[in-house]
Amino acid sequence: MTVEWLDAWLWPEGEQMRWWTAADTRLLSRQNPARLLQQINSPSTPVRLHLTEDVPVETQRAIHEAVSARPLRDHWQVIFDVPRTAAPPVLPSNPNVAIADLWPDAEREDGQSPPLFKNLLNGLPNAAQWRGITEVQRKLACGGLSHRSLLVIMAHGSECHAAPPFRLADGQEWALPSDIHLPPLVLLLACGNADHNLVDYGRRLRKAGVQTVLAPTGRLDARPADRFLRDFLHGWQGGQRVDELLWRAQRQPDSEYGAGRLVILGRGDLRVGPALTPAEWPDAELQNAARALTPDSVP
Repeated sequence: MTVEWLDAWLWPEGEQMRWWTAADTRLLSRQNPARLLQQINSPSTPVRLHLTEDVPVETQRAIHEAVSARPLRDHWQVIFDVPRTAAPPVLPSNPNVAIADLWPDAEREDGQSPPLFKNLLNGLPNAAQWRGITEVQRKLACGGLSHRSLLVIMAHGSECHAAPPFRLADGQEWALPSDIHLPPLVLLLACGNADHNLVDYGRRLRKAGVQTVLAPTGRLDARPADRFLRDFLHGWQGGQRVDELLWRAQRQPDSEYGAGRLVILGRGDLRVGPALTPAEWPDAELQNAARALTPDSVP
């Protein structure tokens, strides 16, 4: 079922916060996020709240925590670090997916079927699953991400700000090399800590050029994370938006320690192309279309 959204933006403006929708704008005082949200008499329509990247990190986190409490979480979706631009995202044309599978083989069997994170490529013709750190490092070194739209990193987390974000099967900690070109979308499927260490790592990936990151705000359970990943991969390759895929996954009854722990940083409207409406056209294409419709008599 298609959800009708009220898209809203919140950004700093002087000592206040600017609330903006297509139908309404106002200045709000900077205050406790729960009280700030109470000022916004949102309609029954679900609200997708875009927090711009210049909203302080602690404010973004506090707003997310306020929204995560019922009943607000059934009507609000919060997106972190949204660029302050009216331009659409750059839509990847190729649905190719790479999965960096660093999950320990000894932990794939949990008494349920299928085994955890196995057979992920069933029904996915444009996907590759790299098993183990040796293969992952080899693929990354030879440019294995150059034509991908999505990189999934599946591992245990270090759960520590002062250490690399991922923990390998041998106990070593690891992070993505800093000198590789990453795809538009990165999904971090690992345990984070309560201080959002993987959200902060996602911010570093955004600064390195990634358009959108999905990152956990705490620990994940492997089985609901496995279910989320299988559904997400099919939806992504089918051209669905990141924000819509996550919203639907978070409505599932077993999502609390899977999709329910994930947040979007950057462009929630990212999806595999092509552009379907003028709102998704890049500026140059819009300008050319406007010139084509302009009479020759108009200078």
